[in-house]
Amino acid sequence: MVLLSCLTVSIAGNKHKLIAPENLTAKAISSTEIDLKWIYPITNEIGFIIQKSLDNTNWVQLAIVSNTITFYADKTCKPSQKVYYKVEAFN
Repeated sequence: MVLLSCLTVSIAGNKHKLIAPENLTAKAISSTEIDLKWIYPITNEIGFIIQKSLDNTNWVQLAIVSNTITFYADKTCKPSQKVYYKVEAFN
């Protein structure tokens, strides 16, 4: 878990057989924006599904991006809100 000034962010890995993105980081840009960055060494996957949860149980899809994208800006955060993210590769 990474403690940020505006909220707490927990980063969950991939639960499927595909390789999980590596070095997933979250940085608070403001009280309403968190920037996610990751590394993915294999480019034969189609892309990534970025998800967000307030309770680490119920997930909401934020975006689907191509395999060449390794950054996402979540501008839907609320100040002092605890948030969990996961980024999963898919074929």
